[in-house]
Amino acid sequence: MSENGTDGDLEPMGWEAATLETPWGPIRIGGSFSTAYLKSVEGRFALGGERVELEATPLFTENGLLDIIDHRLMRNGIFGDWVPAPRAFKATIATIVREWASDPANLAMIARNEIKSRTHSIKVTDRNVRSLRKEAENLELDIATDRDVIARLESVFGGLDPATGGPKP
Repeated sequence: MSENGTDGDLEPMGWEAATLETPWGPIRIGGSFSTAYLKSVEGRFALGGERVELEATPLFTENGLLDIIDHRLMRNGIFGDWVPAPRAFKATIATIVREWASDPANLAMIARNEIKSRTHSIKVTDRNVRSLRKEAENLELDIATDRDVIARLESVFGGLDPATGGPKP
């Protein structure tokens, strides 16, 4: 673990994550202000002597932890095999995460992840904009071609009588 309490760049987006100890086992916390996550370290978390996996969504602001929502405890890590999260459990997890987020160095990790996320979003959006501009240019060429064909056909056939196909009287 690095000196600021993070595990380094372990996530697909290059996000940093931190491991925190709880009475039930270690949890990992990471993500950004807009997409944070909290989950137990797989296979190392137990509640009431039963192996469970925790997934939750922490809501951070630039001032710290706002709330944790959607505490999901899954028996043996099986999605859908839910275990109720006791109120005291939720409160303890929130206290641990709130204390962690009160350290400016840890909150800075979330900010760095937010910057990485938004930088990636800008790159993707910019690529999409370039692609759409190219598509718009191609469509404008198609429109110009259609207008040229219409003008040519009207110049050739515009003076013909549609009923007879011959010159208009």
